[in-house]
Amino acid sequence: MCGLSGIIYKDLNCKDSQRFKNAANLSKHRGPDFTGYFEENDIEMVHHRLSILDLDERSHQPFIGNSDNSPVLIYNGEIYNYRDLALKYSLKLNTSSDTEVLYQLLQDQSFDLKELNGIFAFALYDKRQKLIRITRDRLGVKPLYYYDCDEYFIFSSEAKVIYSYLEALKINYKALSEYLTFGNTISAQTVVDGVKKLDPGSSLIIKLSDYSLIEEKYWNVEKNLLKKQINPSYSEALKTTRELLQNAVERQCVSDVQVGAYLSGGIDSSAVVALASKFTEKKLNTYSVNFDKNPNSELKLASKLAGKYDTNHHEFEVNTENIDEYLSDLVFQYDEPFADPAMIPLHLIADKASDFSKVVLQGDGGDEIFAGYGRHLDLQQYH
Repeated sequence: MCGLSGIIYKDLNCKDSQRFKNAANLSKHRGPDFTGYFEENDIEMVHHRLSILDLDERSHQPFIGNSDNSPVLIYNGEIYNYRDLALKYSLKLNTSSDTEVLYQLLQDQSFDLKELNGIFAFALYDKRQKLIRITRDRLGVKPLYYYDCDEYFIFSSEAKVIYSYLEALKINYKALSEYLTFGNTISAQTVVDGVKKLDPGSSLIIKLSDYSLIEEKYWNVEKNLLKKQINPSYSEALKTTRELLQNAVERQCVSDVQVGAYLSGGIDSSAVVALASKFTEKKLNTYSVNFDKNPNSELKLASKLAGKYDTNHHEFEVNTENIDEYLSDLVFQYDEPFADPAMIPLHLIADKASDFSKVVLQGDGGDEIFAGYGRHLDLQQYH
């Protein structure tokens, strides 16, 4: 989980590099291993790196080629099929990172962003075409915010960077009403007026000649589903689901650092652990937590599963009496009002697991995809 930030000064009289660096450093927790900086006339970029693939400094960012006109890339995420793409496009690589693969692919006119299998947000400064392209992954797993005004265009992995840079903040009441209705904002708006989220599956191109903005949609979930309208049998669906899940977990276990997984004892996390334990060179680290010494906790089941798959298991006991001590940290991290109470236990177990693993897999999304919540039962009446 790296952090990227950038700014384009439309009016150089407004340029304030120290102010921008100070704001960008608010996301340094995303990448404590290295901070890289790029500056050229009216453009500045900052990258905070969390080293997962190719731990060598050769893969530090901003990633830049050898010539004066080489593009400049800052990138957050992981491309799971980067090795396949490197073979397909016969890339000659100097590193073993997905960063260099992405860098080279973005310079190939025949490459289509839809080929990327991963979660990512990136910014590419193309010196030849005099533009900057910022892009977000298909479903928007990786965050990317931006703000445009007469003096500058600023973007970042975290909205707090932009909030800090702005001279004043105004409430966006449309976004606030979304939060009060749904528990979070659901549009491109944020609760701060003018600060927007780049749409998932989209690129935003900033032309440096006139600072005009062009948004391009490279992937759309509705169109993708329409292309794949099939009616498999139960056995076919079961086989395909197993294959897709196994492939997804295997690709996410590719790492040059120790991999871990949350293990609650539920079906989703247990399935991830069962598969991940096959694909890690070292023993898989697993993490379970019990709150307030709950006698009905899932620790026993989680421990049994950890034993079955021979993981390096860790159990944590957490006392929630002093939960208010963590709330300021959560407010800082989320940048916007967010009403999901699951953020509290997730924050607590992440804090504990970070002592052992840089990469942790979890089963989030399983209940949504496989109708695991009680409210999904109500939908059956419509079928």
